[in-house]
Amino acid sequence: MPYSLDPAFYNHVRLSLMRLGEPIHLSMGKLQVTLQLEGQQWTAYFMPESDMPLIRWQDFDVHRSGLNEPVACTLLLYHYQSWLMFPQILAEMDRQLHRLLEDLPNRPEMGWKPRRLDTR
Repeated sequence: MPYSLDPAFYNHVRLSLMRLGEPIHLSMGKLQVTLQLEGQQWTAYFMPESDMPLIRWQDFDVHRSGLNEPVACTLLLYHYQSWLMFPQILAEMDRQLHRLLEDLPNRPEMGWKPRRLDTR
């Protein structure tokens, strides 16, 4: 089904894939989900049966006028209750990616150090 992805999530994944390499595997024990991030698709799997997909985001429309524009994509829901989980999966993905990027050594030659924005 067509889905409009929050640009903050998409941009954070793209930055993480550039900095950390592809694919990125995240384990979300509390949600019993593993998430595999690749450039063309993100797939969440049910942990006890890691070959059973729950959700997949794919076909990202990267042709947008600005980084703050939502990213159109296709959302595939493989389980009847997966629509309840995907907001939590995206939020946990964002937290884990931020931690991974913070753990990278400072790259002064690139003028880059991850910072958390205060959204209060």
